[in-house]
Amino acid sequence: KGSTCTMCEAICLKAGLRTGLFTSPHLVKVNERFRIGGKPIGDELLLKNFNHVWKVLDEANKLPAYYSFLTVLAFQIFASEQLDVVILEVGMGGRLDATNVLSKKTVTGVTLLDYDHMEYLGDTIELIAAEKAGIFLKDVPAFVLPQQPGAMSVLKKRQGKLGRRYKR
Repeated sequence: KGSTCTMCEAICLKAGLRTGLFTSPHLVKVNERFRIGGKPIGDELLLKNFNHVWKVLDEANKLPAYYSFLTVLAFQIFASEQLDVVILEVGMGGRLDATNVLSKKTVTGVTLLDYDHMEYLGDTIELIAAEKAGIFLKDVPAFVLPQQPGAMSVLKKRQGKLGRRYKR
């Protein structure tokens, strides 16, 4: 997922767009998860936005889990910058992912599915695919990499329910 998002960022940068990119995990510093214009954000921008998001959520008694907090933080950071495009790597992906709160998306994508997050997504590739298909929205194009047959069948069925035809 991260490589795909980074490649999309590179394409957008080459096209002259001002980009925001949110990925995980970070290797050394949490700043690495938040990139603007192809570079990790600085400590000052991170702390300013971190403190704002923490205060708002804490006062509302709505502090989420770590990944969800970082996702909200990414939304805040990117909203405060003048960006042309924002690319978000999902965490768990699909229906339950923190990034799925966004109702306005330009495009979504599903990379190769595997047996991960099984305690939340299910223990078969078909159940995992059904959960991951929760990222699909009506009238929003979805790019799907080739999958195992059972997973591909589930993803195509979900696209069909949204009135989208699968194209190779």
